Amino acid sequence: MVFLLICAFPNYGIAQYLEPYNIVYNSPSKNSWGSMVCGNGDISSDVWVDEEGNLQFYIGKTDSRDNISRLLKITRVTIQYTPSIFKDAKFYRQEFDLKTASFHVKTSQGDLRFWVDANSPQIIVEINSKRPVEAWVTSHVWRRHAFGNNDSRFPFKIMVDADSLVADRKNDILLFHHNLQTPLFDSTLKLFKISETEVKNPLKYRIFGAYITGENLQSISDSSLQTISPTTHLSIRATLLTSLDSNSKDWENEIIKIANNNESISNQQFFIKHKDYWARFWDKSFIEISSQNPKEVDTIYHLNRAYLYNRYMMNIAAKGEGPIQFNGSTWVVDTFDDTIRMGPNRKIFGRDADFRVWDELILWQNMRLPYWTFLQSGDFKAMHSLLDFYTDVVYPRMKDFTKNILGKKGVVFTESTMLWGTVDPSIYEWDRKEKSPDYFVNLWHQYHYICGLELVNLLLDYYAYVQDEPYLKNKILPIAKDLLTFYQDNYPLDENGKMKIFPARCIETFLDCTNPTPDIAGLRFVIPRLKKIAENINDEKLLKQCNDLFAVLPAIPIKKEKDGDVILPAQILGRQINVEQPDLYAVYPFRLYTIATPLLKTGQFTFEHPTVFPTNQNQTYMMPHIQMKNSKAYRDIFSWHQTGVQAAYLGLADYAKEILVRSAMANDKRFRFPSFYGPNYDYVPDGDHLAMINATLQNMILQSEGGTIYLLPGWPKEWNLKFKLYAFQNTLVEGEFVNGKIKSIHTTPANRKKDIKIME
Repeated sequence: MVFLLICAFPNYGIAQYLEPYNIVYNSPSKNSWGSMVCGNGDISSDVWVDEEGNLQFYIGKTDSRDNISRLLKITRVTIQYTPSIFKDAKFYRQEFDLKTASFHVKTSQGDLRFWVDANSPQIIVEINSKRPVEAWVTSHVWRRHAFGNNDSRFPFKIMVDADSLVADRKNDILLFHHNLQTPLFDSTLKLFKISETEVKNPLKYRIFGAYITGENLQSISDSSLQTISPTTHLSIRATLLTSLDSNSKDWENEIIKIANNNESISNQQFFIKHKDYWARFWDKSFIEISSQNPKEVDTIYHLNRAYLYNRYMMNIAAKGEGPIQFNGSTWVVDTFDDTIRMGPNRKIFGRDADFRVWDELILWQNMRLPYWTFLQSGDFKAMHSLLDFYTDVVYPRMKDFTKNILGKKGVVFTESTMLWGTVDPSIYEWDRKEKSPDYFVNLWHQYHYICGLELVNLLLDYYAYVQDEPYLKNKILPIAKDLLTFYQDNYPLDENGKMKIFPARCIETFLDCTNPTPDIAGLRFVIPRLKKIAENINDEKLLKQCNDLFAVLPAIPIKKEKDGDVILPAQILGRQINVEQPDLYAVYPFRLYTIATPLLKTGQFTFEHPTVFPTNQNQTYMMPHIQMKNSKAYRDIFSWHQTGVQAAYLGLADYAKEILVRSAMANDKRFRFPSFYGPNYDYVPDGDHLAMINATLQNMILQSEGGTIYLLPGWPKEWNLKFKLYAFQNTLVEGEFVNGKIKSIHTTPANRKKDIKIME
């Protein structure tokens, strides 16, 4: 079972450790790009005070999806005052308080406190003024009319539903978005010949919205409130609710009931419990880097800050019904006043805060990355927004797809899925006339089946951490067995009696490959893990399946060079169409060539001598990259590239350090909140980029393999370190590294200390 350990934060307490990383400004923000991000795992809010002294905030929610599954903002709220207490004051100071995930503003004329409550579905705003003021609260609704949307991805016209403001309210604002028709879901079921009784429609009659209330307020329109009389104290709450299979009246009654039940609880009582929640969160794990080198002071500060804010950002979006949306999640803001550049030729501007590149797509390789970081940080509950989605929603649909569409046994997981678990039809192809069942119109996704092996690998790591036996037997093993069955059934043996994985993609990078390394590495890493479990639980059928399949696996493709062996991306490569690094999948996520194995030198040599150059030096536009010390090769970094983590698993501390530092310093400085990275390949904030920063740093410090805990495998000796991180077998590891030496190590349970191997 998942356990909870409460241990002392770095000697001097949570507040003292976190306070230096609070975000402080002495001026209001020009627009939403100056906003701070508050959240509670489901609800998030980008909040700022504009140059007129008005409080502005967007409201996002992890389940506010429209009729084609786009993740929408619920509304934007403006609070105005006269006379203004945040404009033309003698002094102005705003602060995002990391330890309580709250936003504070103080001027010579008043103060403000804003937070998304950790324990209830509401946003709470408190404003105090030294003199009586009048105030107005306005909810901005920009989806006022239903409209037809011609989208090239769909062979039919999409009618986007309008938002609704409930009319004739006396002293509150009530607004909602209601999905009445779901053409994408309906057409998808028809395409895949799925009965409506087999899968629940997660979009139809989904209704989400806000109920905004406050003291001393009255309605002046359906979308605006005004103070009844001038006041020195203003308290406003926005209650949020999403319901399924609901009508608007029932939803209205339910959200009002929730708000009324909370009405008797004071803001102070809510904030005390809110602070307690975040105290427990921050006490769960930590990383603190320091250095004696004065030239590195600024760098170290940014690294510590990046890790904290990235962990915070990922967790405030991790309680949804599906995975964290990689392309901005609930944190996206508008581009009315500035421009986001996507590569050399594309500019994005003038878009509202609903916009994101790739829209409603759920893509495994993008969605999975934050979840690897949750294991070492101990955020085990956050894992389930991804794991439950794939085990409970995607797995049944993919099993149907494998049997009924592909005509195969077992299960295959495709790279793209919809919220209801099927393949994305725009990726697959709407018009199936004269098309084979395994044909995908999207070349990057056809035969791109690595998701299943990565999913099982992540599930096995989750089990290795939390040791939840029922979860292993009920959730993990059924998927694992079906996945192995697919490989046994789908691929023939060659003349040497070895499996021939063809046709196949080498991730998204190469078309029409034979025996791609990611797939072979995945099978060679996952099957022994399953075999060991089968032996432990006396599952003879699974044990035979593992032995039979492992016996026919082809070898990892290797090229022998003069000075070492190089892992190839595949035995036979097709045309290159993307820039991933498939050779290093045998290092991570499938850990065959690492500091924990006798094959380390091959992994290290491969890292420095790639056979495929993902970056073309002659291109006008180049992604950030690192140059190898012992060859003229480059490897790309940033966003979903796992290069930093792979360097850490190979014990290449210098490369890991360079990638970590450059990645952490690469946030867009036009945004005031530090975790707005990107756009890189996707959008802003780039959730993959912030995840890989944290994953790189964690794996530089601690890695688990089998029963061994490897400490400091990729750590630069010139950096000092205090940390508290989690390892396999319900283990918590705390340590301190000073001036190139271990100063202290503690484990819980204590007997796990003997399993630590220090890689100094």
